[in-house]
Amino acid sequence: MMSQHELNELFAKKESGVISDAEMKMLQRILESKEKREEYNRLVEFTGSKNLKMRFNIKKSKERVINEIRKYEPDFTMGAETKPQSLSLNHWFYKVAAVLFVVIGIGSIIYIQQKGNVSREELAYQFYSTNPGQNLNVTLNDGSSILLNGGSRMYLSKNFSKNQREIWIEGEAYCQIKKDPKHPFTVNLGDYKVKVLGTTFNVDAYNDDNILKVALVEGKVKVLRENRDSLLLDPGEMLSFNKQTHKYTQTIFNPDNITGWKDKVFVFRNTPLDEVFKDLERRYGVKFVTGNVDISKFCINATFRDETFSTILKTIEFGTDLSFEMHDNKQIILTAK
Repeated sequence: MMSQHELNELFAKKESGVISDAEMKMLQRILESKEKREEYNRLVEFTGSKNLKMRFNIKKSKERVINEIRKYEPDFTMGAETKPQSLSLNHWFYKVAAVLFVVIGIGSIIYIQQKGNVSREELAYQFYSTNPGQNLNVTLNDGSSILLNGGSRMYLSKNFSKNQREIWIEGEAYCQIKKDPKHPFTVNLGDYKVKVLGTTFNVDAYNDDNILKVALVEGKVKVLRENRDSLLLDPGEMLSFNKQTHKYTQTIFNPDNITGWKDKVFVFRNTPLDEVFKDLERRYGVKFVTGNVDISKFCINATFRDETFSTILKTIEFGTDLSFEMHDNKQIILTAK
């Protein structure tokens, strides 16, 4: 059953223009329910979102919240800055007649919640994110460890505990989950869920990639697709889902190829150059600009183990008829030799 705060999140993402295709399909299915459609329409009416679009931006989101709260408390200024990776509610928020507003730091989603539907704890979330070129290791309070690759996001309820273990990930993450047979751990990846008791695995679920991957290093996992049968993985196996065709393949994977990013290892095996660029952009925080250069004919076969970025570029130049020019804004302009 879709909770109110989950509906609020989908609403905020849609009105912000950042909702993914999978989330949009989920929202459309939810709105087939008359009750949920009425709740959604109340959110639209209250926020005036037909006339004013929200954006995934902390400054604009906070300004919007302040303006709405001032309808009830004219002197409201929100006070001190909110910490960027956590969310909290002040006591006076409960004075708002119809709706509670929560400002979320990283991601800056505005949640609009009907008063009295959920508890204060249920409204609280923690967000973690990485920019391209950054990795972040997060240790959860059940002892599990999540390593985020560049350009990734993770969020979880602030009442996450050893008894209630569930997280949401967009991007790539290496997950080492503390074993607890009585309390399975759930990783949400859009339309897919990974259920585990205690194991190590890698998920690759960037919104702008057509393929979603779940690779099991050790233990056992169950991958569930919405309204479909679940799939089991053994160590060394990987499931690859095509988001457009909804077909999947189950294969053996090379650990260096799939999880090497965490150790600064890149393994490319007949990999199209555009995919190579995407991996490098996430790892080094750069942007390749191809312009009119056709890169579709190039595939790369190479292994890089903790090499410098310049070494990788020179190797690619050597194996192709391309040259690279680095600019101060970290844009890399491609030209044909």
